[in-house]
Amino acid sequence: MKQTFEILKNSIDKNRLFNNVKEVSSFHRIQATPGYRQAANYVCDKLIKEGIDAKVLSYEANNDKFYLNAKMFKEWDYKEAYIEVVEPNIKLADILGNPTSIVQRSYPYDFTDGRQMIYLDKGSDPDNYKDVDFTNKIIFIRGEFHAYLWAIKQGAIGFVTDFVREVPKVRDRYDLYDALNYTSFWWKHTEDEIPTFGFVLTPKMGDQLAKLFEGKSSLLVKGKVDTSLYNGHLEVVEATLPGKCDEEVLLTAHLCHPKCSCNDNASGVSVAMEAIRVIKELIDKQKLEPNYRTIKIVLIPEFTGTFAYLSDHDSSKMVGALNLDMVGARQNGFYGPITLSDLPYSTASYISALSALCLDYAAKETYNLANEYIPKTNHIMEDYTGGSDHVVYSDPTIGVPCCMLGQWPDLYYHTSKDTLDVIDPNVLAFSCTTASMFAYTLSNLNYDNVKEIQNKAHILLTNKLSKATTYEQVKHIENFFINSVRSYEKVITLDQDFIDNEINYIKAICNANISYNNFTMTNYPVTNTSVYKRLKKGPIHDINEIIAVHPEYKEAYLEYQKIQKEFKMSPFDDASSLILYYINGKNTIDDISLNILCDKIISIMKVISTLNRKNIINIDCGSLNTKNN
Repeated sequence: MKQTFEILKNSIDKNRLFNNVKEVSSFHRIQATPGYRQAANYVCDKLIKEGIDAKVLSYEANNDKFYLNAKMFKEWDYKEAYIEVVEPNIKLADILGNPTSIVQRSYPYDFTDGRQMIYLDKGSDPDNYKDVDFTNKIIFIRGEFHAYLWAIKQGAIGFVTDFVREVPKVRDRYDLYDALNYTSFWWKHTEDEIPTFGFVLTPKMGDQLAKLFEGKSSLLVKGKVDTSLYNGHLEVVEATLPGKCDEEVLLTAHLCHPKCSCNDNASGVSVAMEAIRVIKELIDKQKLEPNYRTIKIVLIPEFTGTFAYLSDHDSSKMVGALNLDMVGARQNGFYGPITLSDLPYSTASYISALSALCLDYAAKETYNLANEYIPKTNHIMEDYTGGSDHVVYSDPTIGVPCCMLGQWPDLYYHTSKDTLDVIDPNVLAFSCTTASMFAYTLSNLNYDNVKEIQNKAHILLTNKLSKATTYEQVKHIENFFINSVRSYEKVITLDQDFIDNEINYIKAICNANISYNNFTMTNYPVTNTSVYKRLKKGPIHDINEIIAVHPEYKEAYLEYQKIQKEFKMSPFDDASSLILYYINGKNTIDDISLNILCDKIISIMKVISTLNRKNIINIDCGSLNTKNN
């Protein structure tokens, strides 16, 4: 791999990487919109000009369509959208000035004849506004808009918000004082949804608007939202470097998000484009051997496009993937390391160690005084986290082990400040080296590669064991690494002695850890031995989508929400997806709860026991079903 690394590293073009980001970020790339389609066609055309086989795949975008377990939505477009205060004359927002200034997928409404805007300055509790008439009003709110939708149901026609998503120890309102928060409706097109619109202000503009309300009960505003929602399409860009067999290696990145959205995620798109370009160029120049497995890049609307793509592509041919999501920002104190998110323990594979090894190679950027390789780019490997398309690939029903290369923290994540200024060509090159090493090595995997990958796996094993605090966690880790060794059989024939030696090594290290720490097995009480299997392929992106189609499950879902609140389960705990990962027709509910506990995501034992005690649910094919049904 060393020789491959040197060839790839020296061939990656930082100028191309930077220009890719610049060009892609010029499009307003909201999912299922003409702007996204323009970006997809542009990227496809550019890849074709590089001599790469690329095409744009089109999928229906309408509210009756499901891809795997994900419900689609309609296509959206806009001509204009603005709002202004009449006296004093102040334009608050204008989509043609900044596309992020409107809540994406807003419904049309013409209020050029003027409407009253009222300020909800007492929080989001409707009890604080019992005497307020919301009919035909526009509301000004300071929080996340979902908490105020009751006012829309009481007659308000739309809203204006200066909400920005604060992240503890990363950013607060005043870090984003001049930033617009990327905000969107994700319509389910159900009977209880009330079509509405919204505008987005910066916190600075929000403070100025609040001052205008001093001594006034309302302000006269006027404007227009000239938008449309209709049955349309969304696109996926697929570029292919054909191999000698039909097995596939994937690099994926989401192409969507508002203009500019440079780090999130024009950076990932750029890295994928450059990776496949440089591999093809080096093969054409005979500097690298031809790829044995087909290499593909798949550029998608986040989540939605992956569900659509996997609904009509055979995932059994995909031997591994790497998801590229936010991989190119300047590491100037506001942006964290390039971060490799590991596989979930439920999806054991050598892909974990291979991805980590490729990251190590990318870190060979310069030399210290002892003439040894050292990195210039801050980077780290972390345990599995969700939040992007690797969640879909790594689901055991899909069966494509996929790590994610990302970057966190990100000061301007999902804001209008995610501009070209934040991008560093050197960080892009670091990420591109990792991605191209991954794709090419996996496409031509050989025995020498395997030995090198397993050397890295030994290091990862030791690192993970250092976090283990129970006997069960050690055995959980042991099982992951043993099954990772066995996963090689899908792509390469290895001598049985080699496999046995690797497994014996893993067992010896884990037993030594148990002995050193005096860990003993815990006798957990048997609470639920029910076994369930999943009847449908793919994870659940949003349980609300299931409830929208199956309202009979709503009671169970409401109970689940109560338990989430009771145990302070964050959406970033990833428990929901991991529960599904362990439902395999073999694990009992007790097995699943112990696996999740070993994953150290949340104390799911408490959650499972609460559900069991209340006799509320079982889990079947990813849905919540009442036992009475």
